[in-house]
Amino acid sequence: QLQNILRAGMRAPDHKSMQPWHFFVIEGEGRERFSAVLEQGAIAAGSDDKAIDKARNAPFRAPLIITVVAKCEENHKVPRWEQEMSAGCAVMAMQMA
Repeated sequence: QLQNILRAGMRAPDHKSMQPWHFFVIEGEGRERFSAVLEQGAIAAGSDDKAIDKARNAPFRAPLIITVVAKCEENHKVPRWEQEMSAGCAVMAMQMA
């Protein structure tokens, strides 16, 4: 099932075949590390204790997490906004899979 989801993301519309997205599957101990990152982000944002706890516990609500990062090429014929939208389409395709 995970492979089908990732495959769907790879088939997203993509101008000039740039594939400006990167998929990261976080599971097992990776969720612990991701929890710490989210906690630090909430603290840095000045969140209250309730929001910090929510951020810290978020990675444990599912057996795994797929994160998508758009890595856009600057000064390319394909504008940045199109590259970002392509990554967004990849997310939508994975949600629909």
